Amino acid sequence: MRAADLLIQALAAAGIRHLFSLSGNQIMSIYDAWIDSGLDLIHVRHEAAAVHMANAWGQLTDQPGVALVTAGPGLANTISALYDARQAE
Repeated sequence: MRAADLLIQALAAAGIRHLFSLSGNQIMSIYDAWIDSGLDLIHVRHEAAAVHMANAWGQLTDQPGVALVTAGPGLANTISALYDARQAE
């Protein structure tokens, strides 16, 4: 069993049903684990959009919103959206 499988299982066990994501090489194993998981993947066009959507999901549903992005520039692209989410608390 891979760490990616454990991550997807943990998210499902926590009641997470939606992932907001932009694919990238470093997270492809998580995408592979997601395929048969039953979770909904909402694919976005920019990493910040994934964070904004996860934040909105959390605010509107009172459920955790999960954004999944790749390393390096993918993570760097989330900084302003993460700051915005933090300020919204």
